[in-house]
Amino acid sequence: MIKNTRVEQLRALLVDQPPGVCVLVPWHPDRSQPILWLRGEVVNVGAAALILSGQPKPSPAHVCCHAPVVCHNGRCVQLEHLRWGTQAENMADRLEDGTHHRGERCPTAKLTESQVREILALRGAMLQREIAARYGVSPSLISLIHSREVWAHIVI
Repeated sequence: MIKNTRVEQLRALLVDQPPGVCVLVPWHPDRSQPILWLRGEVVNVGAAALILSGQPKPSPAHVCCHAPVVCHNGRCVQLEHLRWGTQAENMADRLEDGTHHRGERCPTAKLTESQVREILALRGAMLQREIAARYGVSPSLISLIHSREVWAHIVI
């Protein structure tokens, strides 16, 4: 009996890929980045595609990156859309193609960018707990904003 594993299905998707178009794994359509077991570890399908195509991970610090602007789909295993890069490069790609989740784009954000600008402008004029009460957030969040540990991309 031949066992058709996800790794075997992925190998089949890597053969004769049509140029330029996304090639999506057929399993877990509800997941943004499906994973599978490959050589004793859990990896996302993009990394598995690179490894199976003969492009080993250059170092433990490298991650699978999708080509910015070209492809935003974590289920895509089109080799033209994938490359190894550092986490910093991957985050820079997300900024370039607009798929980042910082600031207002973060689903858990409690503030808008204009509110953060106001909070930054209030530094030293009001106590952090007073600012926090005004915006309905914790004083620790105000402290993090003032120290530029969060919302650091906002320019005032």
